[in-house]
Amino acid sequence: MKNFVLALCATVSFATSATATNLQDLHHLDRTISASIDGWPVDDGLDANALALSDILHTGIAEMIGQWPTLRKDERRSFAALMVSVSLRETFGNQPFATERYTEWNRNACRADLALDRFPVRLSNATAQKQGHETLLSLIEFQNGLNCLSARQTRDFAWAFGQALLRTEHRLDLSEAERAAFFNLALLTVDQAKFAGMSPLHRWLQAHGPALHDRMIAAKDTLYLYDYMTGHLVGISGVPLRAFGLEQVLDPANIGMGSCSFLEMEGNSLNGGSHACARNMGCASGTTDPADLLNR
Repeated sequence: MKNFVLALCATVSFATSATATNLQDLHHLDRTISASIDGWPVDDGLDANALALSDILHTGIAEMIGQWPTLRKDERRSFAALMVSVSLRETFGNQPFATERYTEWNRNACRADLALDRFPVRLSNATAQKQGHETLLSLIEFQNGLNCLSARQTRDFAWAFGQALLRTEHRLDLSEAERAAFFNLALLTVDQAKFAGMSPLHRWLQAHGPALHDRMIAAKDTLYLYDYMTGHLVGISGVPLRAFGLEQVLDPANIGMGSCSFLEMEGNSLNGGSHACARNMGCASGTTDPADLLNR
């Protein structure tokens, strides 16, 4: 997310001086969080800097909402992503979102604040500028962050992400162009959290996913899904993207216990089977504990 806030300050020319100052504070916070992700020690100033996110919402965003109908397309995308990111951070009390999976503490990426709230803005900036490499890098880092979460945190994050999107939808009249930056992030999150049942994020995907899927096809973009077997993201584009059964993998009847990844469900369909995941549905030996499902 390097320099994304500075670029946003230059783009959103209507922002007040107070908002511009808060955006600078957010940039400082991001650099601090990035240092912690790389394994650097996090000083006590992180909590104070995180309050800048709350300041953005209460001092600058209210004025920006009033100007929403008059904004340019690029300004609308940037502002919508900023609202989602701020809402996510506020949901967790502006506190660092650290892992609870103690087995992961030896990994630098899981030692401190995972900064999952910054990715809506980062993806919005990358997709708007058609930066394929930055888009993929952002999604990889986001998935790595999801992998650090405990089962409880994964469930809570999916709910918070969905609520942040719904609040933004309520306050702003979003178009598919503004929603596009959240699509792949939402799909990766629901794939990880589907063991916990339906969530606001799952319902948001069911409502807007088909149109966003069609938009990706028309734009010849790439959709990335997580392969639990290899631990890598797999890109889908072209004919496979057009054939991807989004509505089928999001169907709770096909998800079952949530033991199969979306990529596996789609692969089963392409191999002549169905999207339905029957794993752990019977009484065969093995665990159906959500915490263990996340560790598969």
